[in-house]
Amino acid sequence: MNLEEYERHHQFRYAELAKTISSILSAALARDKIYMLQQIKERAKSPLSLGKKLNALGLVKTETLEADVKDLAGCRIVFYTDMDVSRFLNSGIVETNFEVVETKVHYPARNSEDASNLYISNHYVVKLTADRLAFPEYAQFADMRCEVQIQTILNHSWAEMAHDTIYKQPDLGTFGVAQFEAIEGRMKKVARSYLLPAGYEFQKIVNDFQQLVRGKELHDNDALGAIAAAVDNNVRAEALETFAKHVLPFYGNLQDAYPDVLKGLVAGVVAAHRTAPAEIETPYGSFAGKTLAAILKKTADVLSHYRYVAPGETFDAVRQLYGLTHSEDDRKPLLQVAQALAKHNFRIWESSGPAAQQLVVERVAAMSDEECRATWHLLVPMLGEVLGTEVGGTSSTSTTVSFHRGAVVASGHLGQIRSKALDQLERLFALALHDKERGVVLMHMQTATRHPMGGNWGVELSLIVTSDTHRVIQFEQRVFAELSLGLRQSIEHRLHRDYLVFSSIPEHLAQSSPLVEAWEKVAEAALAFRDHANADPDFVMFKLLVGFESVYPPAWVNREFDYAEGEVYRDAEIAILLDNVTDVTVDEWFDRISRYARTESTDLATFPKFAEFIRRFSEQSPSVGFAFIQRMDETLGGL
Repeated sequence: MNLEEYERHHQFRYAELAKTISSILSAALARDKIYMLQQIKERAKSPLSLGKKLNALGLVKTETLEADVKDLAGCRIVFYTDMDVSRFLNSGIVETNFEVVETKVHYPARNSEDASNLYISNHYVVKLTADRLAFPEYAQFADMRCEVQIQTILNHSWAEMAHDTIYKQPDLGTFGVAQFEAIEGRMKKVARSYLLPAGYEFQKIVNDFQQLVRGKELHDNDALGAIAAAVDNNVRAEALETFAKHVLPFYGNLQDAYPDVLKGLVAGVVAAHRTAPAEIETPYGSFAGKTLAAILKKTADVLSHYRYVAPGETFDAVRQLYGLTHSEDDRKPLLQVAQALAKHNFRIWESSGPAAQQLVVERVAAMSDEECRATWHLLVPMLGEVLGTEVGGTSSTSTTVSFHRGAVVASGHLGQIRSKALDQLERLFALALHDKERGVVLMHMQTATRHPMGGNWGVELSLIVTSDTHRVIQFEQRVFAELSLGLRQSIEHRLHRDYLVFSSIPEHLAQSSPLVEAWEKVAEAALAFRDHANADPDFVMFKLLVGFESVYPPAWVNREFDYAEGEVYRDAEIAILLDNVTDVTVDEWFDRISRYARTESTDLATFPKFAEFIRRFSEQSPSVGFAFIQRMDETLGGL
């Protein structure tokens, strides 16, 4: 077949083929309502367009036109969104209904300069299947091919515009060359700068609309209530995820609805607490179902994301949920929410300053001792976050995410909040049940003694931190007698580091007389703590025999005093102690060594010197060693 024969005898046959394939595709798409179909267009290639194409290919005189040109018949399926194109390509509709001869994705190269090559489309070349050709009405289409193009409406519009302009470029000669190149340039700009972003935004609009419609339906069917009403925790976890993803983001006024949302979430956890885990059945067997911990984790994720909608209500909800937990794993996500609420957040500081920190402190202050004790492990870390001096967080646009980190802004208001936080930590210290808990409180109190990282702070903030450091040191001195020997040792070690810091003020801060005076007061308080602590002979001996964080007297006057020098000093002092272990003092030493041996430790460096001391005095005085062997218990015998 040549061009003339096509025009006279075959163009109408290819038009009928295109129409037939279009009707098959329409029927297949009509069975599935999920597609947003704009139109299906069909055509047989016009002789004029075909002639230009053959001329460009050097095939004007071809006698095998049907083999040389694949798109004599063509159908174009036009969808609204990229998602529908992707869904159609993966549906198998083309492969099921036709014999696929060829597939091709037409996508512009990144640096393509030819505007006519910038359109985006997926192409199939198809023939009718043998089953269809067996029917008389289809027999005429045997061995005939049709090109099927799949595009979005945006790419379709661009292709139609391009077809009527740059594809049909007239023979202008030298006339208007620059103007035609400008038209091509504008078409390229449309494709690159507008078409792709618009397609992305169209898809987002469709997705957001579908989520909105689904969310409204779920909301009307009480998706929140479905969490607590679920028959088991497996269903409850799905209901919780559905609510969080498809309903909660679409509340018109979440501020007003937030108390009810929290009530529903808490009710879901209460129900989960009362529900035994149910195995999840699959065709291949069963596996463990969702537990209370899984429901708590999902609930905590929601609370964390929306914590600032109403911080006070979030605080109360976390406290309430915490009361339902019985293990560290259950409590961990709630603790993370609590700390996130109290942490200095960049976005909140921009609008409200330390408002969240003030709320936390006021909420804790309003609680009774009994209430504080019930959530003690939740409150202490929150107050520690309040005492932090750094602000962090992120901000984002449609194309970027920015990470922010800096120092809190010093003010009298901030100083008052920190002071009240320390008040509450002192109160929680008094409520501590044992030495480990007391150590946790002191650790979080020490947050108040730290300046921001990187030296990003000035005189005003340093005055606040320095004042709080002085207060913390004085408190530690007051409660010193209540602490275990091991905890005393750790505190002195940390306080010695603070002393070295505060005994030499940085040059850029030294111009402030009030700050210089405040730093000097901290150094004096540290020395007073040293004298108070080391006035206890039992503590001094403990430091020599147990642990590896001991601070010895020379370290307070010599900044260069290092570990090796410390070991020399320690060995000399231990040698003196050996002379004090005698038959007369054996009871006193047995009591002392028994107490030291019960020091909790997970570090192998804690007891080597202690064990060596026992071995040496046993060798030095066998009668004393024998007396120890007779009386030692399992704790002492394990050294």
